[in-house]
Amino acid sequence: MGVTAGSAAATGSTVSKKQDPVKPEDVIGVPPDEYWKITWVSGFYTTYGPWKTCESGYGNPPDSLTCSFTHEHAYTWHNTWSGSLQVDIYTLSSEVGFSVTASGAVERSATYHYRYPGQHLAIQYRDVYNTKTVIQTKYCVSRLGIIRKCGTATVYAKKWSHIDFRAVDLGDV
Repeated sequence: MGVTAGSAAATGSTVSKKQDPVKPEDVIGVPPDEYWKITWVSGFYTTYGPWKTCESGYGNPPDSLTCSFTHEHAYTWHNTWSGSLQVDIYTLSSEVGFSVTASGAVERSATYHYRYPGQHLAIQYRDVYNTKTVIQTKYCVSRLGIIRKCGTATVYAKKWSHIDFRAVDLGDV
């Protein structure tokens, strides 16, 4: 009735697995080697997307040309951001006061009249945004726990406002 060598392993003892090394941020009170924080947010200012052509055509007064985003062809808008994002998207949205990933749809149209016979007219549109500049600062932590600024990055958070329309005279026939 003796115990044979190795029977402990056969009855369920566990073999230790190699564990991932403990990171400083996993230990309470030990800061990470580096981290990013939003340190400045501007007020709103206006920025614009590129002009895009909606409709173009030839005509004579009093005819008109219409660009229409309605019903099943409603215009889909998006809040967005550009630049170098170092914090997570939820932190950015919280700091600027709006979701930078929100979207929706609106119905809009614009009509322009031909001003002279044979005029070639184009109706163009662009997005208009209320934008905030956001400065993110990188902090580096030494092994002694000394924190210093060690970089910055800029991101632009854009809240969609409306569509601009314009008529462009492309000449005559």
